[in-house]
Amino acid sequence: MVHHISKDLPAAETENILLKSRTFDKIRKQKHLHSCVLEKIFDFYENVLSYTWNNSSDHHISQGVDYHPQLISIMGKLRNCTYKMNKRCEMLYLKAIQQPNLEILEADMTPKEVAIYQLQKLHLASERITIHIQERAMDELQSLHNYIPGRGFCKIK
Repeated sequence: MVHHISKDLPAAETENILLKSRTFDKIRKQKHLHSCVLEKIFDFYENVLSYTWNNSSDHHISQGVDYHPQLISIMGKLRNCTYKMNKRCEMLYLKAIQQPNLEILEADMTPKEVAIYQLQKLHLASERITIHIQERAMDELQSLHNYIPGRGFCKIK
């Protein structure tokens, strides 16, 4: 489904909404960081998919199938598979909004700094959903499966 709505646009590293997978790896082992960031990622994609669907004349229908509603539903189901750590997440979200952008290299960031940096990138992209942001998000959605495994995602029984 994701492949059908992607534009396959090349982008500079700084334009990415999701961090590099190896940078994101730093938060996977910390249940609260991983869970909180995943929730915001799923929220972001649900909003972008809804916005794109509602504001586009080209609904990316492939072979008579519209994938946006299905993908929106999947984002909600994925969000339900994260551990709920409301107080810890709210504190992390608040810190991400209040803290100025980090001026250190991703490789030198602590797991908490990586989480804050990812949250800041998601917040910035959410505030200005332009055509470019929508297309970039749809392209990165293809790699979302790389971000899900970790301690913050419940195992499905």
